[in-house]
Amino acid sequence: MSKKKGIKIIRIMKKNIDNKNNMLQGAKIIGSGLATIGLAGAGVGIGLVFGNLITATSRNPSLRPILFQYALLGFALTEATGLNI
Repeated sequence: MSKKKGIKIIRIMKKNIDNKNNMLQGAKIIGSGLATIGLAGAGVGIGLVFGNLITATSRNPSLRPILFQYALLGFALTEATGLNI
């Protein structure tokens, strides 16, 4: 095999390796984007918990301390569910 042909083969091999690295990097970015979609559900759940806390407190202000404890429990459970996805 001539020296020029060997160099050409090496260049082709390097180009293939670069393409594989680019594909791998792209797959990592897509995967991280898909992984964050599950956290949107946790955000919605937390919004619902505290939105309902405001509604319940405005209906019966004397129950505020108990309702706030329930809201914190709901927040913790919703956040834990979002982290486990």
